[in-house]
This record gives sequence, structure tokens and C-alpha cells, in this order.
Amino acid sequence: MLVLCHHYGVELQHFSTNAVTAAAVFAAVCEGYLGMMPHWDLWLHLYRGELFNAPIGTTGVRKPVRAGCLNLVLKTGKSERPREYIPVGLTSNHAGWDSQRFYLRNDDDLFPTNTGRLISERPDHWRYGVVQAHLPRLDPILDALKKLREEGLTAALVHHRRVLPLMSRLLRLDEMGLASCLALSRLAGRIMKRLRMMRSPPGLGRPLQVIFSLSTSTASL
Repeated sequence: MLVLCHHYGVELQHFSTNAVTAAAVFAAVCEGYLGMMPHWDLWLHLYRGELFNAPIGTTGVRKPVRAGCLNLVLKTGKSERPREYIPVGLTSNHAGWDSQRFYLRNDDDLFPTNTGRLISERPDHWRYGVVQAHLPRLDPILDALKKLREEGLTAALVHHRRVLPLMSRLLRLDEMGLASCLALSRLAGRIMKRLRMMRSPPGLGRPLQVIFSLSTSTASL
């Protein structure tokens, strides 16, 4: 999210809830299914930023909003490469999110300071894509995405399998010291044993391998 804040020139509160979900799912697809770090050129190729203004009554007039004004939208227009990503529709919506949204303290000023800035016009660079010379580099990744899409992978499935479980993590990253390694390894073992008893749709990632990798890397801290 810090990279997205820098690229779009916004503060954390400017992202809509759907934008945060889109970024989380993209990172999970890259790491959990493509086996790589989130790819910046791929992101620019697939997504653009759009400005949201809230309607005022039924007059058709719209006004800028302080939170949630930046939507990250998948490029599907006639002038752009159509549907090279997995289906992004989710099984639920975030209606009413703006009345419940809150932010934690910005420790160490990691993210841009919340200044309450209003964005009334969409900057041109929100729609910038990848440099044309870099497009051929994406061909192997787009081929892999096509295969995942054909096998039935969707954003809703990624969100359920990879993103939501992060909300139930036992420890913060800064608490994962040597004393916690053994307990985390045992937990990963119990999860792996339970998952072996469940049947997963063929081809949609390998959750057992991912959990094993996480437990192995944790033990090396």
C-alpha cells in the first residue's frame, strides 16, 4: 500500500475499500499462485485509478469525498487489453463501509500523514500503463494468469483462501521471535494435517506448499 500511496500521490484514507481489496488480492495472486513478489509492471498493465465523487441527493451533482475517493479499476475498455486477469467480482459488497471505517495509529510515520486533503480531479497519471518496451516481459505471466483463469481461479476464491486468513494471525510480525518459532511450527503442522483431510479443487494453487514455506521461513528467523 505504501508503494501505491507514492505512485498515485494519495494518503491511505483516499483508497476505497474495494481498492484495498483489489491490492490485497493482487499481492496474494502474485505470491500464492504465480510464485513471485507483486509485479509492478503487471499492476500498471491491469489496473487504473478512477476518482469517486459522492452524489448529492437526486440533483446529479457530486462532491469530493475525504475518504475512499480512489477506486482501483481493472482495465477492460475497448482500447485496453480485455480480461487478462482473473474474474474480480466478490461474493459480498462493502455497502455502508464509510460509516464504520477507521485507521490505526501511523507508527513511525510509515504511511503519508492524513492531512484531510480533498482530491477533486483525477490526475492523468492514475491511468498510466506499463512502458510499451516492457510489455513482452509480461507474456509469460499473462499466460500463467490465463491458465489460472481457465482452471476457475477468481478474486473471491483468493480473498477467501489467502487474504481473510491474515485477519486471524496469532502474532504480529515484530512478535515472531525465536521463542515463538516452535509453537508456530506445531501450529503449521496441525493445519497441514487438517488440510490433508480436505479435498481442494484441482489446479487452484497449493495451500499445503505455501503453509510449509511459511513455517520453514519462520523457523529461520
